[in-house]
Amino acid sequence: MKRGGSAGYDRHITVFSPEGRLYQVEYAKKASKNMKSSSLVLKNKNSILALIMKKNNKNKKRLGADFKIFPLTDFSSCIFAGFLGDIDMKIHEITKESVRFFQRYNQLIPMDSLANHLSDSNQIFTQYAYTRPLAVCTLIIGIDEETGPQIYKCEPSGKCSSHFICALGEKESLLDPKMTYKITQKLKNSFSIGSSIDTAMSIIKNLFCYDIRSMSVEILTSVQGESSLRKLTKKEIDYFIENS
Repeated sequence: MKRGGSAGYDRHITVFSPEGRLYQVEYAKKASKNMKSSSLVLKNKNSILALIMKKNNKNKKRLGADFKIFPLTDFSSCIFAGFLGDIDMKIHEITKESVRFFQRYNQLIPMDSLANHLSDSNQIFTQYAYTRPLAVCTLIIGIDEETGPQIYKCEPSGKCSSHFICALGEKESLLDPKMTYKITQKLKNSFSIGSSIDTAMSIIKNLFCYDIRSMSVEILTSVQGESSLRKLTKKEIDYFIENS
């Protein structure tokens, strides 16, 4: 029995629909953000800010997409959104590529090189019938020695993009181009991490319509000249929530 207009086109990764769509790729992207939480990352001239918001869930054994942070180097990290099994596969791939790059060039892998590698790898998974796209979206964030703060987003389809502001999770589609452009112009002229936090809190409250006090919130920051992402304490987070 025929199931509808997409019957036959959503069963094989290499079969395009009449509209030119690969349904398996779209399913992987949708699965990676099928969660009751969101992550917001933004940068200004000399710092990176990452907020991860999870709704308090009494059922801790809930299956589905989740967030995971993986420290890459002293100055960069990866934030994953997706299924934990697929995330573990992606972490293994990143570790393997980072070691290979260091052995060949005797230096840490640049964020843009890693982003290009992940995007090429994701795109390959859309070419063969015996594979499936991993249900993982990856953000590579950190401070580059030459170019400063960087945010790269790698999607299951193989798309790679650079951002001033980026979101993952259930609310990411609310960051429309018009809204993103206005925020980007503000961030380009800012040096203050406090200003970035105020901007992020405004987005969470007014655009995402989250009640921050009812959620589990993690805030991570990285400033040029310092090492690694620093996780803010609960006291610091409460201060910014109260004063935002």
